[in-house]
Amino acid sequence: SFFVEVSFNGGADFVRSERATIFVHAKPTIDSVHPVSVPEIGGSTIFVTGLHFHRSSLLSCQFGGNLFVQAELITSTVIKCVTPALAPGYTPVAISSNAQDAGKSDPVMILITNVVTITSIRPPSGSWLGGTPLTLTGTGFSDGHTQSFQCIFGESEISPMIVIDSTVAQCRSPPLNKAESSTVSLKVLVNGVDVIGSDLSFQYEKPPRIENFYPTVSIFGEATSVSIFGEGFRTIAQNTESALCSFGKYTTAANIASDSQVTCFTPILESGGIQGNRKLVNVNVGVSVNGADFVYSSGRFVFYQPPTITNIYPNAGSELGGTIVTLTGENFVRSDDFACMFGDLRSPVSTWLSRTQVTCLTPQPLYGKNNGTLSVKVGLLPSGHNEALSDIVFTYQSVGNIEAIFPSLGDIDGGTLLHFHGNGF
Repeated sequence: SFFVEVSFNGGADFVRSERATIFVHAKPTIDSVHPVSVPEIGGSTIFVTGLHFHRSSLLSCQFGGNLFVQAELITSTVIKCVTPALAPGYTPVAISSNAQDAGKSDPVMILITNVVTITSIRPPSGSWLGGTPLTLTGTGFSDGHTQSFQCIFGESEISPMIVIDSTVAQCRSPPLNKAESSTVSLKVLVNGVDVIGSDLSFQYEKPPRIENFYPTVSIFGEATSVSIFGEGFRTIAQNTESALCSFGKYTTAANIASDSQVTCFTPILESGGIQGNRKLVNVNVGVSVNGADFVYSSGRFVFYQPPTITNIYPNAGSELGGTIVTLTGENFVRSDDFACMFGDLRSPVSTWLSRTQVTCLTPQPLYGKNNGTLSVKVGLLPSGHNEALSDIVFTYQSVGNIEAIFPSLGDIDGGTLLHFHGNGF
């Protein structure tokens, strides 16, 4: 430090004061600034690291060459200051110990970005279990290389954000710390320091539950109507048009018929192409009432090639029904939806022997016979597919009536020839 003397007569007389003391020190130099970008509205705290930072009431951060704001000395190598409102673009930052002289090193550039705004959130509600994928639309989202973004749910729950472009970003809702419906505010945290508020909120709700669905099968190449049963399908469905069903990796539009029922059509899958000529595909079944969160059934849905029947044994039986027959063929799918078809009559499968063989009981026909017999086409089909019967035929025959048998006695060792008398044989 030095005392300063002043002459008012060309150096003949000097005036000196104890108060006129100047301190000199090495000029501060800057190594880095964090964060490297801040919003244009100002108010962001930045940390500057470097060398030769000194305590001074005039210690300042200098923005753009002529705008000084007071800084706070943390250590001799770290100071912090709050940014003023600045125009978007790159702005130089320097350090001054006297609010006049900048440091001797080249200024460090900081990016001033457009202010972040949030105009919408989709979906606006989700499960209190968390994990709902949310899409935020607004303005001011950077590419993520110069700024970091996070979603804040409520007062403190933070979730990472992925920036898609300057107007779209995504994040997932964290789980709610209590299992009850609740509405929380949604804000954006920029660079870990700036909180951007909004008028938007997110609604946590109890997730729905699937109990079962019907039918459980569909033929390749067809769109089958499926009803899914459970509870809670209306609780978080603020926009029912966003409801979806999922069959494996495929989704289709869903209709929320009630709080306990959803209906939708299966996707049309082909046995060739991406299915690799498979004869059977099992998939999970799920429902999303908000277009984002899915709940799944414990059961599986089956896409299959239509069964073909190559043989029936026996191929004839009583007109009263009750004959045990064995169907042999290909692509038999084990499912309660399937039944043996005799004409337009269904009969439950008695035994699933394999993918190529089943047994069932013939039902009693409801209509008349021709000359004591009735022949019907046979199939193995799920409900709603009676039209696709095979060319294999089963013949119903009259039971017949036995009036007498002769002889009525025979040898215990067998071999006795018996004669039956009656009608309808």
